[in-house]
Amino acid sequence: LAYSVGSNGDPSFEADVVERFGCEVHTFDPTGDSAMFADVVTKAGGHFHPWGVGTTGTKIHNDVTGHDNELLSLYDITKRLGHAGRHVDILKIDCEGCEWDAFAALWPHIADGSVSIGQIQVELHLHDFDKIRTFFTGAEEAGYMIFHKERNQWGCDGFNCVEYALIHLSAAHRLFQATHCQVNK
Repeated sequence: LAYSVGSNGDPSFEADVVERFGCEVHTFDPTGDSAMFADVVTKAGGHFHPWGVGTTGTKIHNDVTGHDNELLSLYDITKRLGHAGRHVDILKIDCEGCEWDAFAALWPHIADGSVSIGQIQVELHLHDFDKIRTFFTGAEEAGYMIFHKERNQWGCDGFNCVEYALIHLSAAHRLFQATHCQVNK
């Protein structure tokens, strides 16, 4: 199971995850041309939802469609889709700033075991040191470590965004065991 937050009509992540791993992929984007986004995500093998990630019960206005689209916490999204209790293998978030509220609400659910995510890929917009510290403190308390990072040279003025990949320690341990340890049969 993979979640992709913020696609901007580019289904390449969804297509790769479906093709390479056979994952069920759900894409969330409350902005832009929702009908076109739904079409390209569906053709890539995913499922599109015009919801955003944020505080449940709030809305964001979509200037393209003229509709107000729902914002939901990731925890509430898992419940709405019937995924409560399921492990999300990959969570990709590139939502131009929604990551701060999304993770502030998500870390406690991961820490208490009500949400399980193996790998997180996130673009952080680096404008507020307190938000950055809170993000990484939450990640550490929820059991995540960074395994990759790179500056986004193409967007955000070339220096204001950094893309991070984090893995949960339990997933890292399983991968290490599977690739480096002899299994006694």
